[in-house]
Amino acid sequence: MIHKADKTESTPDTDIVAWKVNLLDAGLASVRYRCIYPAYALEQAGQPSRIFERDQTVSAFSGIRALVLVKTFEDRDVRLAEEARRNGVQLVFDLCDNIFVSEYGGHRHALITGNFLEIASLSSAITTTSEALSDVIRSRIGPGVPIVVIPDPVETRELLTISFNGSAGNPNQGRVARSSPTGAKTLVWFGNSGSPHGDYGLRSLRSITPAIAAVGRNVDINLVVVSNDRRMFEELIAPALPADYVEWNPLGCLDVIARSDVCLLPNSRDAFSLVKSANRAILSLSLGTPVVATLVPALEPLRTCVFADDFEAGIRTYLADPDRRRRDLDRARKILEQRYSLNVIRDAWLGLLDASSHRGAGRACE
Repeated sequence: MIHKADKTESTPDTDIVAWKVNLLDAGLASVRYRCIYPAYALEQAGQPSRIFERDQTVSAFSGIRALVLVKTFEDRDVRLAEEARRNGVQLVFDLCDNIFVSEYGGHRHALITGNFLEIASLSSAITTTSEALSDVIRSRIGPGVPIVVIPDPVETRELLTISFNGSAGNPNQGRVARSSPTGAKTLVWFGNSGSPHGDYGLRSLRSITPAIAAVGRNVDINLVVVSNDRRMFEELIAPALPADYVEWNPLGCLDVIARSDVCLLPNSRDAFSLVKSANRAILSLSLGTPVVATLVPALEPLRTCVFADDFEAGIRTYLADPDRRRRDLDRARKILEQRYSLNVIRDAWLGLLDASSHRGAGRACE
């Protein structure tokens, strides 16, 4: 089990990897995928990890093998990075979003980007989710610090339960409010409702409602939307076509996806959305639900097992062609095991943390 530092604890007492997040909230995908899951994977491999949050400190760095700052940009994190550098501790910064888009963080944008650049200059390496985001980071920090791509792992019920300390939520909360009509096929979209700094979330779903409606004119379908903002759903989606809204719940979301016939993952390809992780497609495919998606760089490894870019044709194909559906899911299972399993992520982090080579994990991008 992962060791979370308590409020009075400042220094681990063994040769451990210290992970630092701004808020240890398993409801945040970045905390689960980029901190809790890799920390757990390292623990399973015999490498102790400890997770810190907010203003908890790692005093004197006694017994610390490495410090990983995960998407945390406060002034105190800069000071922590400086202290790590002074003590000769390997410092890694993990970044999973394009923080350089103009509205990211609102009024805190300058502080976020400025502190990231300062911490990056002190880091042994930067880890990120995709080569596309790696390119964005490289354009901002220049040469020198290695950037290592370590993708998000397949999220499982076991990992979710661990993340929420055994209480990942009641799966019944993921049940649709009204049953799908008899014989209707279920389409699912799931994700964050969206933010001002990107044209993503429910806004991207709205862009494909004409394709969904076209299919619905001669195929009995039911759209289920799993998200975190009913008001936005009612403003953007409900007026466009009939749909059920399900409030996001960790285990319930998995149940909804697994029961669905097709998963829809549109992407606006704006500067923020274009470099996002493939974790939603990976999750859907791992649950046996085929994916129709906008092809973005993170989906390139999955190109042969998703239906790309034409949403109407993709929906119709997966609903009418069980052989195509089976072939794509079979290919997906092999790719997920080879590229996105927790063991692969574990080995990537162990390689990165190897004192003899920062380039031993994933692909280092100059």
